[in-house]
Amino acid sequence: MNFDIKSHLTKGVADALFTEDDNPKPQQEKPRPQAPVVDIPVPAIIRNVTSPYPHTAPAPVAADNPLLADLRTRTSFESTPIGQQLQSFITGLDDTGLSDTQKIKTSLKLSHITAASVIDTLNGLQALLATDKQKFDAQMTAATTKEVDGRQQNMANINSQIQELESQLNALRNTASDLATEIDSKTRQIQGLKDNYKAAFDTRSGEISTQISHYQSILQG
Repeated sequence: MNFDIKSHLTKGVADALFTEDDNPKPQQEKPRPQAPVVDIPVPAIIRNVTSPYPHTAPAPVAADNPLLADLRTRTSFESTPIGQQLQSFITGLDDTGLSDTQKIKTSLKLSHITAASVIDTLNGLQALLATDKQKFDAQMTAATTKEVDGRQQNMANINSQIQELESQLNALRNTASDLATEIDSKTRQIQGLKDNYKAAFDTRSGEISTQISHYQSILQG
């Protein structure tokens, strides 16, 4: 938009900001006049318009956070029709020496953009941001369900299986311990029988040998 700031300012302000000396005298350099402060009263509508969204202090965020850059791009006030129109007037005041606040006040008056339309636009961006958060939260919930909850359930199932296997292992260990006790008992029992049998065998073998000797002496007499 080609914007002629002179045609929109009052004559006194325009003369003060833009009129130069028509007959400059080279021999005497005049001091350059400073741009006057243009104090345009803030309309009541600007003071009274409020946002339905409570102000919250920004949380610390990394300078290279890509999500912040994306949100700023998609909720940029300067990208809205109202923002673009207002910015064109503000840009036209760059060389006037006005402060940023005075530029905005002047641009609002010259562009006939109401404060309500500015606040409504910003509230619309806030609503867009809130909707984006709802979508993001839904996506994160779905991602948690898919990527986390399923794995947590699998882990719970595995832990349950481990507990079951540990229970079975403990039962097997107890069985093995019982078998070891039984083996020791049976081994002792068998060894006792073997020892008793050997003693009985040796004793009876000696008795038979004695009988053989006895009968041989009788039969040969």
